[in-house]
Amino acid sequence: MTTPSQLTPLGEWHQPGGAVTTWVPTAATLGAVRGARPSPVPPSHQQRQHIRAFERFRAEGLAMSRIVVVAWSEPGRCDLEAMTGAIAAHLQRHDTYASVFEIGADGEIVRSVVEDATEIVFEPETRGEMSWEDFRASLLDTPGPLDWDCMRFHVVQYPTHFTVCAGIDHVRCDGALIAPVFDDLHFGYRARVGLESPMLRPPSVSHVTSCERQAALTESLTTTSDEVVRWTEFLDGAAPSPFGTVPDATPCVLTSWPLVDAGTMDAFERVCTGAGSRLVGGVLAVVARVWEEVVGSPSLRAIVPVTAPEDLGGLGWFTGVVPVVIPPADLATGPAIAHAQAAFEAARHLSRIPPEAVRDLVGVGGAPNSADWTTPLVSLMDFTRPGVATGAVATWQKHDGRLLLNEGAAKQVGLWFSRHADGLALTTAFPDTADAHGVMDRLVERIGAGFRSVAESAPR
Repeated sequence: MTTPSQLTPLGEWHQPGGAVTTWVPTAATLGAVRGARPSPVPPSHQQRQHIRAFERFRAEGLAMSRIVVVAWSEPGRCDLEAMTGAIAAHLQRHDTYASVFEIGADGEIVRSVVEDATEIVFEPETRGEMSWEDFRASLLDTPGPLDWDCMRFHVVQYPTHFTVCAGIDHVRCDGALIAPVFDDLHFGYRARVGLESPMLRPPSVSHVTSCERQAALTESLTTTSDEVVRWTEFLDGAAPSPFGTVPDATPCVLTSWPLVDAGTMDAFERVCTGAGSRLVGGVLAVVARVWEEVVGSPSLRAIVPVTAPEDLGGLGWFTGVVPVVIPPADLATGPAIAHAQAAFEAARHLSRIPPEAVRDLVGVGGAPNSADWTTPLVSLMDFTRPGVATGAVATWQKHDGRLLLNEGAAKQVGLWFSRHADGLALTTAFPDTADAHGVMDRLVERIGAGFRSVAESAPR
């Protein structure tokens, strides 16, 4: 099962070939980039870690999972002029695109800024008929994070419709990019061809301002700050890989799995609500129980991505991670779910502090963007929430929306749960070794059984 808006491995995305048009920066835009002015605002800690990881991967000849792809379908033949206008408006709306990164003489990563956003314009470049395999492979040629133009926009034209595809290096954005990219290009394009009224939208949340805010916060930290102490304890206690020894060059595998149907998820949520918990508490409780059963760990140590409400809708790297430690407990009882929810809430404020900043300050542990990071990531996206299922996400799903990642070398376990109208799906990331495949098969099987077991205890 591949559900629209589910996180999907790029290698599993299949369509027929078609006529491809790619939008690339104009010569005038590249000139403006060369004249970018140094900025007093440093890159975020996540951006710096991403660039460092990219440079390390490149030096070691390793593939890196760095390109986030958003794609959907539109009816008819693409009006290239209208799409060019929509892309320009999108690029000029979000200040993440105005940043230029480079490594300074002292080895630090610095930011310059294109001061006039109206100078950022892409133009269409006709590439002709391409097989799907060739087009998909070309997405991997999207420039890297030290190249300003590390984003590309594409249209694949078919007789009755076309696919819109944006491939963006992770340095420009976190995983919450669907809304800003889709809203700008889908509704912006349709307004330009007369199919929609122009959207009146507030200014985008500024990512540069977010970086400035993060810098002020992290510069105020000391080794004795409560947040640093708690993050240090978490990082120092990180468990080794559940897959044994994993060579550095081991590629990551992304796989999608169906878990349970909608009725089971509705019953599962009733149990969570009855325990005074939200859905995330139930998910963490299930994973903690299964982690102990399969991996043998006395507790689940994981990071959970979250975005502050004031940053929703912005394009950049706003997502923080919550470090949680949850001992396994009997899932037949509500207290296990309530405890997991309480552990999440008690640590949520730590998401303001990037673990990269703590590592730089005290020199411990790894970081989520490092290939050596082994702490599992547990993410939940609930597309059935009121106001979500009937809004832009519903439109996105109607247009066969996809969020895709390219595979790279990594040792981490990634568990992305996505709830849709037809149930719960799971996308997993793990290193491509025989031991890892065996562990993940058991994990996924037991996780599905855990959700069903909890649902069976729901009041009728």
